[in-house]
Amino acid sequence: MNFWNKTKGVEVLNALNLLFALLVVVLSVYPYGFYQRMFVTYFVVTYILEFFVEKKWQTFHWKPSNWLYVNFLVFFCLPICWIPFEESSEFTMGILENKLPFLLFGIVGIIGLNKLHRFRLYAYVFAIWSVVITLSVYCSIGFRQLMATDDLTILFMFKRTELYTSHFIYDLFLNLGMISAGYLLLKSKRVSSIICWSISLLLIYVTLLISDGRSGMIAAAVNFALLVFYYLWRRSKWLSVSMICVFLLLGVFVLKGKAKMQKDYSEDPRTVVWRHTIELIKEKPLTGYGANDAETVFLDRVSHAQDIMDTKDETLLRGIEQRRFQNAHPLSQILQSELEFGLIGLANILLIIFLPVFFVRDSLNRLLAMQLTVAVFIQLATDIFITTIPLFAYSLFVIILLAHERKCE
Repeated sequence: MNFWNKTKGVEVLNALNLLFALLVVVLSVYPYGFYQRMFVTYFVVTYILEFFVEKKWQTFHWKPSNWLYVNFLVFFCLPICWIPFEESSEFTMGILENKLPFLLFGIVGIIGLNKLHRFRLYAYVFAIWSVVITLSVYCSIGFRQLMATDDLTILFMFKRTELYTSHFIYDLFLNLGMISAGYLLLKSKRVSSIICWSISLLLIYVTLLISDGRSGMIAAAVNFALLVFYYLWRRSKWLSVSMICVFLLLGVFVLKGKAKMQKDYSEDPRTVVWRHTIELIKEKPLTGYGANDAETVFLDRVSHAQDIMDTKDETLLRGIEQRRFQNAHPLSQILQSELEFGLIGLANILLIIFLPVFFVRDSLNRLLAMQLTVAVFIQLATDIFITTIPLFAYSLFVIILLAHERKCE
């Protein structure tokens, strides 16, 4: 009887941990607030209870994919390691607080999640919720407005921001949803399932193509092309190569037609900020400045730069005026990591982005890992983790994907 009670208790604990993880994923498209904090706390508490109740240290074994999670931990620890060599401490607590998910999921990734966390289940959640949040924006706009508007991108942007969050977070989530819908489509055998996931995939894809965010739109175009290429490659290698060329030409044509793609990028706020960041990097390319000092010298540099003022970018200028590192930063996690920690920081961020591809051998899982890498790389090349990646959703997606790969071996 005691054995049955203990087993039942573990099953309930595992189910609760899964439930809280999925709720965190669903809420990640909203601004971080009370409910997200609450369910993250519940997830952590149930995970700690699982660790001790199931005595996970007895079944722990090292996996090659753990090196990715070691890099998660390094990403969190680097600001701490540089503190003794810095002059400023203005942003220490804020920086560490924003990097806490890497500490959490570095540990969770190394130890592992319970057996109820399955990739197919997460794929359903990402795909279905992406469809729901997409349709909710269209419904909130209304059919008449959709038909009457001359610029659907602007209309969609206002409604999306009103209901959810910035295009960076929203688009990355939709890209994860598109990857998941593609996976479910390729795994489907029934005609009804194939039709359902095909429609879902196309809906998400078309929505990303009208996004006001260039990074999400480009990532979607590349990832859709990769999916088509993979599907055709299994049937005809020549046809797949021909079709990928067609998709690339169509992609260039569509992107050229987007207003944001026709801008003069030499004076774009992002380009201007990158130029100043690169100049600062040249002064300390090997060791960097440390997280605090990097932000301090960056703010000191751009706050006196006329070309920054000329951009008239309200978010950037307000962040500089208020010295808010969440809004005023190098606008590229890759450049920021190099600015903060030199070559170590650059290597660390590149490993986090690209390592998932090297830990998968199954062909379908490799496709998923490549699509994830494309989306994350494009996002982090043009902004930073804090503002561009829904960290809890992204981290759980990575952990479940790599755990799923081990089950395919």
